[in-house]
Amino acid sequence: MGHIAKATGVVTPAHIQQASAYMAQLGLSMQQQKEAQAAFRDGKAVNFPLRQQLQHFYQTYRRRKDVLQLFLEIQLTTACIDGRMTSAQYSLLQQVAGYLNFSQFQLDILLQTYQAQSRFSSRNSQSQNSKSMLQDAYQVLGVDASVTDAVLKKAYRKLMAQHHPDKLMAQGVPAEMLEVAKTRTQEIQAAYELIKQKRSHS
Repeated sequence: MGHIAKATGVVTPAHIQQASAYMAQLGLSMQQQKEAQAAFRDGKAVNFPLRQQLQHFYQTYRRRKDVLQLFLEIQLTTACIDGRMTSAQYSLLQQVAGYLNFSQFQLDILLQTYQAQSRFSSRNSQSQNSKSMLQDAYQVLGVDASVTDAVLKKAYRKLMAQHHPDKLMAQGVPAEMLEVAKTRTQEIQAAYELIKQKRSHS
């Protein structure tokens, strides 16, 4: 996160705030928070060993695609913190994705989905109920607005199965990461409920 934040040229207060929020969300102890803060600072260094760090992480979790994807999604939030992404950050994300065995196409899909989630969550918190919000809801679920109810439900159930904290916990995902997954399932649920509501009134 520190390395991707620094790719903008300067680490902003928004980057620091976001990293701190993740530490709080992960429920880290005081000692773990200090270690995480030190890791963030290390990441800002020009000579940060990105490749070695990611290869070690990949070797540890190479059989856990869900953990690798969750990690990559967290990096996307850092790159998009100010509502935009620099070309340097995108290039860096491509490297991160590559070391974790994700293709550029998969990265772009995750990025589009994340951006849709961000817009959807923002509008949802502001109680906006616009056409754009509905389009974002479909994108959160990764489907087109023309799909049948059956296809919509199938996409929804697949995403919930991938991100549901109970399932991830059963698969051995670190407990600290479950809160991140919980937020994701809430967004998926909200998007699905909005689409169902709109369809029932159309």
